[in-house]
Amino acid sequence: MKLHASLLQDYEFSLLTDAEKYQLIGLWLLATQLNNKLPDNEKWLCNKIQATRINLSKFKELGFVVQHASNALADCKQSADVETEAETEAEAEAEEKKASRKKPETTAPETFEITKKLTDWSREKSHSINLLLETEKFLNWHRSKGSKYSCWESAWRNWMLKAETFYKKDNPAQNGNKLKELV
Repeated sequence: MKLHASLLQDYEFSLLTDAEKYQLIGLWLLATQLNNKLPDNEKWLCNKIQATRINLSKFKELGFVVQHASNALADCKQSADVETEAETEAEAEAEEKKASRKKPETTAPETFEITKKLTDWSREKSHSINLLLETEKFLNWHRSKGSKYSCWESAWRNWMLKAETFYKKDNPAQNGNKLKELV
């Protein structure tokens, strides 16, 4: 089965709960084993995908599964066709080539220097956040998750942009252009 990245941008899919997303993907996987047709039997489907219940009517309503005249269900928005070996190998080779060109990823550094370049970038972006505190949060979070990046400065800048957004959302009255001191 091949899921397309566009599914992550699908509005209806984004409205599903995490449990419903799991159920839907489970149904699509099951459809690959059943000639792209699922029986219209929620109890049987629940058993097969190991779910306690399925909101099949919601999936039908949103067009993720379609009712056919034979009273069997088939998926609609994703193809349940099994990839050929050649497709899988070609994709693996493309990923390998892409990975070989990339800078190697490393875990969070023990120390992270907030250089003048990064401080200037923060001022330019009108950051109202405490850079030292946010940097400490950034490093602690990524160390705890075992994150790996090829460019920690870029990851830091992304974190600071998000922190600024959260700060403005939580403090709407304080929309100044203050950059809190580093020390």
